[in-house]
Order: sequence, then structure tokens, then C-alpha cells
Amino acid sequence: MAAGELGKVVITVAEAQSGMTRALVMEMKDWALSKKAPVGPPSSALLSALLPATVSEDVIANLHELYVEKWMPRHGVRKARQIWKTQAGLLIFWHWLAPVLNLVDKVRGLRLF
Repeated sequence: MAAGELGKVVITVAEAQSGMTRALVMEMKDWALSKKAPVGPPSSALLSALLPATVSEDVIANLHELYVEKWMPRHGVRKARQIWKTQAGLLIFWHWLAPVLNLVDKVRGLRLF
């Protein structure tokens, strides 16, 4: 819940205690609680930026398919978005691990003196 919505709920409770009608309090509470998190998967901008285009398109499509067909129905929106972000981070990490290790290996092999 965003800070503004939380403030409205707090105001609702305070006004309810001051004699406001119960129906109006419930209406305000319903409005504040109806503001939900986005349903779709997180942004794929980081994947597009850090992976080659040929790889990122396929990865994004596969993650989206898993998000819609498996993770969201099984775990709900919040957990599904967390899984998506974790998988995206791991894919980026593993993609760049081999080049970094090769570079480290080459640097170790250099004789500076």
C-alpha cells in the first residue's frame, strides 16, 4: 500500500472514531484497499540492456510465459514478480560470469615485469 493510501486509511479510522457514518467509513476503506499492485511481470528493460538482443528476446518471452502460466496462478502476483526478478538477475549473472572469469584468467597470465 502506498503512503498516500495508508494515510487515507488512517484518516478513515480517525474520522470513524469522531462520529462519521459507518457506511462512509467502509466506502473509504474499500477505495483505499482497491488500489492493487500491477498484475503484469516486472519491466524487462534491464534484461534488454545487459543481454545481447538475440538472447534477451527469447529470455523475456520465456520468463513472461512462465510468469503468466505457472508462477502467477500458483504463487500470486507478489511472489510471481519476486520469482521473475530473481530469475532475471540470475540469468544476467550467469551470462556475464564466463567472460569475467576469462578476463581474470588472462590478467593472471600477464607478466608485468
